[in-house]
Amino acid sequence: MSSIFTRGDVNFPYLLENRQFKNYTEGEEKFRIEQKWAVKSTETNSFIEQLPNQVSELALTNTSVEQRGGICIVTATYGEEKIEEDGSLLWYSLSNGKYTMHLRKKVKNDPDAIHAFCYNCRNTYGYVPEGVSVSCSPESGEEYVFCEATFTNPDTEEEEEGDDNTGGSGGTEEEEEVTNTEKGTSVQMASSLLTIPIPAGTYLNKKVNKGNGNRLLTFCGRVESGEFRWVNSGEWGTNKPSKSGWFSTTSTINPTSAEPNAYLTVEYPQDDVNTAIAALKSIPSVTIPQLRVTVQTQITSSKKITLSSLESSTSSAGKTSENISSGDFSMGIPADLKKAKDSEGNEYAIDTKWINEGCSFDVSNTATLHAVGGKRYYTGVKTESWSTISSIVPVNDGEVGSGTNS
Repeated sequence: MSSIFTRGDVNFPYLLENRQFKNYTEGEEKFRIEQKWAVKSTETNSFIEQLPNQVSELALTNTSVEQRGGICIVTATYGEEKIEEDGSLLWYSLSNGKYTMHLRKKVKNDPDAIHAFCYNCRNTYGYVPEGVSVSCSPESGEEYVFCEATFTNPDTEEEEEGDDNTGGSGGTEEEEEVTNTEKGTSVQMASSLLTIPIPAGTYLNKKVNKGNGNRLLTFCGRVESGEFRWVNSGEWGTNKPSKSGWFSTTSTINPTSAEPNAYLTVEYPQDDVNTAIAALKSIPSVTIPQLRVTVQTQITSSKKITLSSLESSTSSAGKTSENISSGDFSMGIPADLKKAKDSEGNEYAIDTKWINEGCSFDVSNTATLHAVGGKRYYTGVKTESWSTISSIVPVNDGEVGSGTNS
């Protein structure tokens, strides 16, 4: 396949044009930058994803793509003002002696995001619900909608404004400190059925109940392979052999004087071996619930929330634990997940742990807010999920109480 471009001094992506535009609108000077890039068609999506959000204090407002065979022409347009940290705007107004805080924010145009914004306004800013009002005007097909919330100060706020003679604030620097907290906002739980196979040796320790299930499993394999066979007393003639028991087929047997292996005959009676071989043809399993827990946590921080500040949460993915916690929510292992019975009534101890499935947090959806004294703080919602993983605790040979009625 021939190269799509033959100039040796060109590497893709290649900046074709970088044009600036200036115009006057309503008496104000406006600027716009338009960049055109030549990009390999296979790299178009990844190139658009890594475009900077602003150039020369101008925000990215539009991208367009023109297909030209093996390459694409990507046009990036930057508008007249830079992007704020979270797309929100905060201001105050005064009416009839009462202050009102106003919050305007760009929210994703879907019911869940708008509901979350309303919920945060109602519960996050320290105002009574009767003093909070939120309005949004979504339009069909638009990706975002601007929502505005108003917060009316309670009647007691005038006391916090300080003495008019001093013109100072009634609060101190310490009173304006924002406490870093994580508070649970919602918990979702779901369950499904998990089928766990029973290890063969453990099953024989329950079924035969002699405390030698793993050794019995090995001996049954030797019997089925023909290495040992059971010979009844007198099978080869009068008093030949004199006792019933297990004989090795790998050595020469003299029927006139051969006697069974005394140790194997005592350790593995014929009835036990026959029972075990029949049981191993259909080993049952146990069925227990598998739980999945998802917790949404409201984070309040005096410092800007970044992915690096959530490292302790994001680095826990894949780890197991006896307990889970997120914010003010915690949970251990339910008792029903610590034991189970098979279809034959044999009970087994179950080892169940929580495994961390991961954490999600949309940094672009954090809110920048101000306390009454003007100190800035940040809020966001973190989502963590866990599920249970279970296995049967092995019943080792020689353990007391390994049988059905243990």
